[in-house]
Amino acid sequence: MSFKAEYMRKTTMKKIFLTTLLMIVFLLNGCASDSTETQIESYDTQETLQVNKKEFSNRAGSDCTIKEFKLPLPENADISCFCYSSPYIYYGISYTFYKESMLTAGKEFVYSDDYATQIRRYDVQTKKDILLYQYDNCVEISDIQSDGDAVIWEDYLGEDGTWRVVKQSKNKNDIQLLFSAKDTQSTMDAVTLKEKDGSVYWYDRSENNGKYGLYQYADKNISILNDDISLASPFQHVTLDGNKAVKIYTDADEKIQIQVGGKDIDTGIRSVSDVQINDQYVVWHEENIINKIYVYDRKAKQIYMIETDDFFSYGMLEHTLIVNGSAGVLAYDLDQETDTVIKPASQNTNMYLYIFQGQDCLYTQRVDDQSVIGVLEYNGGTDRNSTLSDGWNVSGNAIVYGEKTICQISDVDDDADTIDLSALDSKKAFVSYFSNDGKISVMSCTADGQQTKLASLEYKSYGGPNAVYLNFTNDKQGYLLYCSDPGAGMMNKVLWSTDDGGNTYTVVKDLSAAIQNYPTDMAFKDASTGMILVSNHGADAYAYMTEDAGKTWKSYEIDTFKKCNYVNGISIEKNVDSTWNLLLQIATDDGLDSVTYTSDDEWKTWNRKEK
Repeated sequence: MSFKAEYMRKTTMKKIFLTTLLMIVFLLNGCASDSTETQIESYDTQETLQVNKKEFSNRAGSDCTIKEFKLPLPENADISCFCYSSPYIYYGISYTFYKESMLTAGKEFVYSDDYATQIRRYDVQTKKDILLYQYDNCVEISDIQSDGDAVIWEDYLGEDGTWRVVKQSKNKNDIQLLFSAKDTQSTMDAVTLKEKDGSVYWYDRSENNGKYGLYQYADKNISILNDDISLASPFQHVTLDGNKAVKIYTDADEKIQIQVGGKDIDTGIRSVSDVQINDQYVVWHEENIINKIYVYDRKAKQIYMIETDDFFSYGMLEHTLIVNGSAGVLAYDLDQETDTVIKPASQNTNMYLYIFQGQDCLYTQRVDDQSVIGVLEYNGGTDRNSTLSDGWNVSGNAIVYGEKTICQISDVDDDADTIDLSALDSKKAFVSYFSNDGKISVMSCTADGQQTKLASLEYKSYGGPNAVYLNFTNDKQGYLLYCSDPGAGMMNKVLWSTDDGGNTYTVVKDLSAAIQNYPTDMAFKDASTGMILVSNHGADAYAYMTEDAGKTWKSYEIDTFKKCNYVNGISIEKNVDSTWNLLLQIATDDGLDSVTYTSDDEWKTWNRKEK
């Protein structure tokens, strides 16, 4: 089938739009709102709070780096799409822009095999560039994704030149049709793909109802995960929380809700764009406002706002927000509340186009030379203490060690909070979560892939599922704290203990009266002495300590805080050298400020860590 010019023009709209918007953003500085007061009606389903603007202090050096790679493009060729999956850059080259420019100038375009569209792979380590697939015509390719085992991309060889999605498996020459616009009765000229663990996600609009929906292709079947999605742009990549697509919708008050872990984050605004998410944070911005980014801390359950220079795009690397804008490429460390210029802007010579989220990386494209691909990676943070949980992580419903997925938990209750993990060491971790059978499940995982189901605890006599915190002091001794959904501001809290490695648990005490406010973390330094951190909810305490294995608890002061409105306890964690880190959030009239304390004498004293 010959490629039709009208479809070529339509499918290049995304690229033209991105490039034009970038120029507008940087030339028309000041288009963003100058408002300094930001108020969100509610940040979750429980409370109504004002959103604070968080100030970041500058520091030299960053835990993130940019590396640039120049692709060997033929003359007159254009990169129609690209993606990065270490160590390869997969990209499509075509001559559709060149063909259009020739026709627009009234010149004849004579097709030859030299102008055939290609899919190629560039090895950033060996600099070897190879051909994966070649079309027999000048075809537009608008999107490409790869997980390392296969490559999928979108071309326009469907019926009447409509889009279709094809796949090339590793070490194969042929391509396989996965699905097309005909399968979804799509009215869109192009869709944007997101590939994860063999599934493909995208936003589409069917002629059946005319609304945008969230689609998934898996196991040769197409499913509509949600048939009414609120989108600032249908060309955004689908937002994933681990392996689960995130629902973004408009509520009855016409405000955008972002559904994460079965719960809604009420953004309080009518149009959000570029939602990014990992196991620690959710970020977004208001459509057409390009100097304010909102951050939802999943642990603290709080929203705050970062005011930036005008930005074009951003992405998340671990706990670092990478912002690409008029000031260059900046890294905002959300844990340490510092910002660093990774690459300053200088006469447009190092400005980038849109930032895309890859597997453990971000990737982008230079404006002045679009054959140059930039890859941003997190280098681990050499100035940080290594904690016992380093290497262990929770990604959606998956337990991960390093880059290896240890297990996928399939029976998580979607109405409950995120999974909690307690790392014993680099070899073993314990996991707790609310399971869909109405119980609290406990299991253990090892770094070599072994998993063991342990206790299953009844909790419904205390309330509904909200949060569960797990901590082990050794291979046998551990504690589990259950927190219910708050009712009329009251939260039930029950502490269990185990002395047989999590196989059986005994209720230690109902802590609902003893522990005021809402727990945010729990740790025990030995079998008897433990600490529960809490967020502010009326009472002054932010930490409680027990020295008799959880039977009695007293409020605990880390430091004397003057001229503050309240203090939130955020997290406490043990380092591999047996020192401890404790993170607090201090609220003043100027906003929220996070402070880290360290202890090297088993909690006898705490030292404030300077930023």
